[in-house]
Amino acid sequence: MGGIANVALQALPVISSAQRVVNGFSSASDARRAAQLEAQRRAEELAFEKQKEANRQQALTDQKRHAEEVLRETHALQTRQLLQDQTAAAEAQRADIETRRTQIEASAAADEAARRDALRRAVGRTRAGLGARGGGTADGSGEAVLLGLVSRTDGDSRNAAAVERLRGQALSQESEDTRRRNLLDQSQLAERQRLELFGNAY
Repeated sequence: MGGIANVALQALPVISSAQRVVNGFSSASDARRAAQLEAQRRAEELAFEKQKEANRQQALTDQKRHAEEVLRETHALQTRQLLQDQTAAAEAQRADIETRRTQIEASAAADEAARRDALRRAVGRTRAGLGARGGGTADGSGEAVLLGLVSRTDGDSRNAAAVERLRGQALSQESEDTRRRNLLDQSQLAERQRLELFGNAY
């Protein structure tokens, strides 16, 4: 009986040591498990933050894209409106210029007819006067008088034609000035729109 007790006493340190080893294995396993769980938690938290940032960036991109689409639509409307206004104004100007050109031509024709009529009356009076004095248009003095009347009338006609051409050129210049001004307005609008788009991109 004493021998068994001695064996039991000798076995106690061995059993205690084995228990500590087992407890050590359990503690190490728990530590590893805890470390794994912490790493997993941090990874999930990082993934969540990355996804949240990605969503924020996508929202900003979508917002910027929408703003650009609205801006481009606004620009297209502005351009169409400008072209429509310019077209309407140009048509009104063309009608006005054609009316004034017709008036100039009609006035010039009436003035020319009046000059020719005045020339005929002047020639008639001159011939009558020369005949009453016993002269005629066959001699040099009478012919010179008549040629002088015709020459003055022709000179007046040439001057009037020159003025008519200048007035016609002035009308044409109005159209050209309007065309250039319209092109300038279109260019300035396009440049403003380009700058707006550039500013919207940042």
